[in-house]
Amino acid sequence: MMGRKKEKGQHRDKAILWAIRGLLQIQSRWADWMERKTENISARAWAVLLVGFVVISAGFNTWLIWHSLSGREQQEVSVTPAQKPGHITGSGSEALDSLVKDSLFGKK
Repeated sequence: MMGRKKEKGQHRDKAILWAIRGLLQIQSRWADWMERKTENISARAWAVLLVGFVVISAGFNTWLIWHSLSGREQQEVSVTPAQKPGHITGSGSEALDSLVKDSLFGKK
């Protein structure tokens, strides 16, 4: 019995290691490809791309914040208070007591 569990665990471990090796190989290939494609870009071009990315991201986030706080449109998500079910306040012993009494006294 213990041998089967050990074998299943070993097979699972081998599968996990195989998957990790595959992912690392894919990452390595992607990194090599990206490095070949970007090796001719100058430092100045990288700086311009970075500044452009930051400006676009900051602008979009600013617009999102402004749009959410402006309140021009009606809210699509409404908040409703949670209601406590009536049976939650009981201890549960009432239902158990009635079941025991019914079974003892033959009521069905």
